[in-house]
Amino acid sequence: MSLAQAVGSGLRISAAAGILGETVPGTRRIALAVDDPPPAALSRDEHVHALQTVRTELEAAATAKETLERELRLLVAQAYALGFTDEAQLAALAGLPAESVRRSLPCRRRAG
Repeated sequence: MSLAQAVGSGLRISAAAGILGETVPGTRRIALAVDDPPPAALSRDEHVHALQTVRTELEAAATAKETLERELRLLVAQAYALGFTDEAQLAALAGLPAESVRRSLPCRRRAG
């Protein structure tokens, strides 16, 4: 919503794209996806600051997601090595694609 409001208040899409670190076409698509955004009583500088805050929050969320995914893959590999279940069951329990589970396994457990 803040992107649509910023563009609606006169911030150029190319400037918003630069602030967000996104492409101009992608930023345009997002900004124009909101029909009739409510008017924002913010100045250009306040819009810029708000978008910079959004970018910082998105980067932090992406980093946290990568960390959690790495930890989940490690847990899956440990569970497999301990013999708790097979690859397909681990994938289903972890909510991961089976291929992702296979890639996270450093080696295959030997049968028997």
